[in-house]
Amino acid sequence: MYDRLQQTKGLTATGGSATTIVDTTLSTSYQDDDLIGFTAFVTYDAGGAGADPEGKYSKVSDYVASTTTLTIGTVTTAIAAGDEITLARGSLFPLADVKRICNNALRSLGEVINIDETTTTAASQTEYDVPTGVNYRSIVDVKYQRNTGDSDDNEYESIPYRIVPDASIGGGDALIVVDQLDSGRTLQVWSLQPHTVVRVYDSNISLDIHPELAIAKCALECARWKVDKGIERSLLNDLEQDFLYALRVHPIKKYVNKVHGFPQWSNDGSYPGDQSFYDRVN
Repeated sequence: MYDRLQQTKGLTATGGSATTIVDTTLSTSYQDDDLIGFTAFVTYDAGGAGADPEGKYSKVSDYVASTTTLTIGTVTTAIAAGDEITLARGSLFPLADVKRICNNALRSLGEVINIDETTTTAASQTEYDVPTGVNYRSIVDVKYQRNTGDSDDNEYESIPYRIVPDASIGGGDALIVVDQLDSGRTLQVWSLQPHTVVRVYDSNISLDIHPELAIAKCALECARWKVDKGIERSLLNDLEQDFLYALRVHPIKKYVNKVHGFPQWSNDGSYPGDQSFYDRVN
């Protein structure tokens, strides 16, 4: 996303540690302290296997031109010669603000599917609490684990269910009511939820959102935030077109509840289960 905003510089480390990056080619490019406030993203580990510290990032707290050494917060595993680093300028787009704007941008794209697997069936029980963190109004499917003998073949299958809200006024609890099932089986509760908050380098982006769409939306919203403070209008226009193109080519797939008795509302194969999709295009 910083690349799209034209706020980056790439380098290849000639050495380093868990808290430093050395690149001897920087010797004539920057003076002491010039790179303080940048964020260093380790975009490629020289080993080529995607191992640490690839994907991690940390803010630059010091730069010494005489040794071409950047000091960063720890990325746990040492940065080695050949690792590729992207430096993102933080003056216009501080990392904390970028995270906040990107989280808002992801949530604005619409609800995404969430699968909760914390419920286990029990003998002589047909009522189960809606899992913590799941809004009972957002549940679109409940699946039952048919096979417990093979971790790679659980045979999850949609089952009939009904939701019983809390009877008290303003009550937030609810029950999932199903037929009597074999005990010790996992129930998958599928629901549509706002995107979870992205906080650290390995926070997950929902697979319902194509990476290109996520990047385009986040870059656009950051540019809008700074359009009057350093971002050129022509770049904003380009980012708007990039987002519209990404939305058209990679629309978010969204569940539609199946209404029993209407066979034309059936699974189209995009997701397993008792649901169908339509393309979200706005």
